[in-house]
Amino acid sequence: MSEKMTYSKQARKLAREELQRQESSFAYKYGEASEEELLKYLWHSARQLGFTPWDNDIVGVAVLKRRLGAWPLVLKKAGLKFTPAQERADTPNLFVREAQQQEIYHQRALAAMQNHDRDFRQQHGGDSDEDILEYLRGWAVRLKHTPNQCEVQGGGYIRERFGGWDKAVKRAGLSEPPNNPPKLFNRLVYLDELKRQRRLAREEQQIAAENEKVIYVAPTLG
Repeated sequence: MSEKMTYSKQARKLAREELQRQESSFAYKYGEASEEELLKYLWHSARQLGFTPWDNDIVGVAVLKRRLGAWPLVLKKAGLKFTPAQERADTPNLFVREAQQQEIYHQRALAAMQNHDRDFRQQHGGDSDEDILEYLRGWAVRLKHTPNQCEVQGGGYIRERFGGWDKAVKRAGLSEPPNNPPKLFNRLVYLDELKRQRRLAREEQQIAAENEKVIYVAPTLG
């Protein structure tokens, strides 16, 4: 991942939400941890980064400061020296790193949604009308309202197949959808795909980590 990669407003929003989640998780796990455990976490973070972290480089700084004092004192207790700016080169801080990662998930989700819409006709063109209508009813249950065309995968195909979106929802026995559908990034169909892309990325990382492991084979004796 390029350090100079840009990121969108949506990626910044997702990064803030993710870092808030990580901070809450850290506080739950380490809020009452011993000083030794907190310092081990800081040493491990320094090894991962390749330099002594600043107080905007890692998760859990609020807990570390609350438990150990101001950041210079935290570093002193850990036996770590402050890293000058010139030694960091262009290494981005925690928020930028997270925003760059969230941009990848975001873009993958958008691309996958386009692919799903494109493939829906081929995958479901042979389904009966009732199958398609049941699909719409299922989305209505999940959303707790009649979906607009933009709120489901394959909405364009369904509109064409039934001669209009209003006719499709009427055939499904549903009421009229809301006049103002949620914006793209608040739609469940987008959030579902975003979650899927994050899960796929974690699986890719696990596979990569497994492939990097060196398997020791004991020499054959005699």
